[in-house]
Amino acid sequence: MGYNTPIPYEFGKFDDGRVYMLLSWIEGQDAEDILPTLDEKTQYELGNEAGKILKRLHEIPIITNITWQKVYQNKIPRKIQAAKEAKIKHNHLDIFIDYVLEHMHIAQNNTMKFQHGDYHIGNMVITNDLKLGIIDFDKMDVADPLDDFKPFVWTVNKSSVFETGLIDGYYDNNVPEEFFKTLALYAAESCIGHIPWAITFGDEEVKIALEVADKVYEWYKGFSINIPIWYDSTLKEKYKND
Repeated sequence: MGYNTPIPYEFGKFDDGRVYMLLSWIEGQDAEDILPTLDEKTQYELGNEAGKILKRLHEIPIITNITWQKVYQNKIPRKIQAAKEAKIKHNHLDIFIDYVLEHMHIAQNNTMKFQHGDYHIGNMVITNDLKLGIIDFDKMDVADPLDDFKPFVWTVNKSSVFETGLIDGYYDNNVPEEFFKTLALYAAESCIGHIPWAITFGDEEVKIALEVADKVYEWYKGFSINIPIWYDSTLKEKYKND
């Protein structure tokens, strides 16, 4: 596609059964370090480019007989059960759970596409001439493409302008209402599963998971709104002709 992404050169297996991938090196510095140092216009434009790249990634042809409805119906009960059984719970866990159960029908009929699997600025680099690179495809999967927007918290923590640009770029500045409804659903779902996962990795990860859940709860005003407060719809007009 001509994008600044790793080229796979080799894939194989070691004698002990482990597998490996040999990829080309992508020059650049961590986007999460560079973005906050850039002006708003540049942050938005890089986000816009990231959205266009993501759209093209989702157009990669795939073959699957699995439906997202089946995947989602199986996933949600497991996440909810794990969260309820966890020793540590978020104060608003019940709100997250109720929101998901009441709204999961929104995404059940979504199509399955190729996805990056962890699309946020922690998996992006920026070159010295401000070119964007997309790396770390090790979680690539087949799923609802909008699921790729779910890790937005890691980007918004550094640059809500970039994430706004990403959404606008993906939809060519015409974001449908259904997208925000689905994103809210996935945000709540992510909070349900994050803390039980974090417990297996220790106190620091649990602390981060609780902080993330607090932020998501705040950004959606207790899930009383569909569009998170960090999304700035004025930016697409502000930089439209630049």
